[in-house]
Amino acid sequence: MIKKTIICFIMTATVLMAACNTASVSSDSASVTTSVVTTETTTEEKTKETVSDTETSSASTETSTEASTETSTETSTETASEFGPEEGKYDRTYLTEEDGVYTYRLTDRAIIEKYDELYADAFADTINYNESIMQGMRYVPDSGAKGEAHTLVYRKSEKEEFITVGSAYIQEYGFDLSNIGYTYVDLDSDGTFELIMGVLYKEEYTLKYGSPRIDHIFREYALVDGKVVKIGEGGNRWCHWLGHDGVIYEDGDSGAADWSLSKMRFSASEAAGEEDVDWGFLGFEEYEVIGSIDAVGVHFNGSAEGIYHSTEIPEDVIIEYEEVTRLWDEWETRQIYIDWLKMSDYMRGHSFPKNLF
Repeated sequence: MIKKTIICFIMTATVLMAACNTASVSSDSASVTTSVVTTETTTEEKTKETVSDTETSSASTETSTEASTETSTETSTETASEFGPEEGKYDRTYLTEEDGVYTYRLTDRAIIEKYDELYADAFADTINYNESIMQGMRYVPDSGAKGEAHTLVYRKSEKEEFITVGSAYIQEYGFDLSNIGYTYVDLDSDGTFELIMGVLYKEEYTLKYGSPRIDHIFREYALVDGKVVKIGEGGNRWCHWLGHDGVIYEDGDSGAADWSLSKMRFSASEAAGEEDVDWGFLGFEEYEVIGSIDAVGVHFNGSAEGIYHSTEIPEDVIIEYEEVTRLWDEWETRQIYIDWLKMSDYMRGHSFPKNLF
């Protein structure tokens, strides 16, 4: 910015003369022109005119500043969640906030269409696995028993025994591909989006069970060295969800005495050279954990990996259950909704047979 300083010299003690020059000041946003004052204008008139111009300019600046501040505040309120990429967090550019409710909503058709093609193998993997499980359910695992197939289990009539089939994720969406939701999130803010999948929210779940809406991520894929790799497979007792603070949370529960909620970072480079996971998560790093190990409350500022028994717990991470509960409740308030795209729409747009969804 270039500043101009106009220095006025008082030439005599009895006569004041002001010289005004036309100045043009250029910037990226505006151009201001100061009019030339003619020599016929009296000293008094010039003084009044100068004061008037100054007041007008000042008022204009004040109004502009107020309007700018008001607009900025309004914009900030409406788009406060457009944080963009940030190291160590997922890219929240498409996170929106309304009345304190945060929702991840990817609407950029160019991005969606691009990654629909790049992740074609991931969709095929999900569809093919679902089909293989459904076909397998038609056969009796014990040739000597009579039985009947149900949506989630196979029942052997003679022994009244239930056999769970399919992955935990498949059971979550009830073997119906129309119940699957998906979207793309840049989990490590490196400019490349990962594919996440979950179950489409249905209001009747809340009405029937009284449970709040929870958009868990049960399956995840990443592009690693140009190859589609499944980096996540879970169920309602082991899954991921996203926080409005940019953190990926991992919720794990293996019983009343062992459960945890962890803050995670993802890095596609950590999944390089790896194959698809059948159960669990690949390329994620745990950096803070709260929960219970052998019914002992813990809070790790780091990873709890490899610690499975109370005798292995360092003393400095042991905390009261009340504190675990307080932290858990606090972290859970950060959970966001996900405005899922529909798997059925993807399949319809890619000419899959209608009987599949």
